[in-house]
Amino acid sequence: MEHQWATAPVPERTRPSRCIFRLGGIYGPGRSALDAVAKGRAAAEDDPRFVSRIHVNDICRVLEASMIRRGPGLSIYNVVDDLPTPKASTFALARQLLGVTKAGEAQQPTRRDRTRVSKRVSNRKIKADLDFELEFPNYEHGLRAIHRGDQSPFLH
Repeated sequence: MEHQWATAPVPERTRPSRCIFRLGGIYGPGRSALDAVAKGRAAAEDDPRFVSRIHVNDICRVLEASMIRRGPGLSIYNVVDDLPTPKASTFALARQLLGVTKAGEAQQPTRRDRTRVSKRVSNRKIKADLDFELEFPNYEHGLRAIHRGDQSPFLH
């Protein structure tokens, strides 16, 4: 589908900007390792796979920047933060922030989870093309902000 959309003919006189945004694991207020730990869930501590994440507020900001700074043509952007990390690392920080000393019960991996590979994805293109700087450059900045009560991009 992505290939069909990206290669669809566009009338010469219109040549709009077309962007494909490939999002990492989305987290933010109400959807983070903090919420999972508070509900007694945990990540498998022995899972070595890396995941590229992105805070929902940075997604909104990338979309806005693409509308302001993009010229005509097609661009494909990886929308992720600067630090791919194992899921267990995010849960360890969440437990620390919440003062939880014991890990909750790890969820059984689904078939889809067992077939996933590590994903270390680069965000260099959004930074270069869109002159973009992440508000939450890694999960630690994002989780600490959520823990302090930051609701970005949602209103209070």
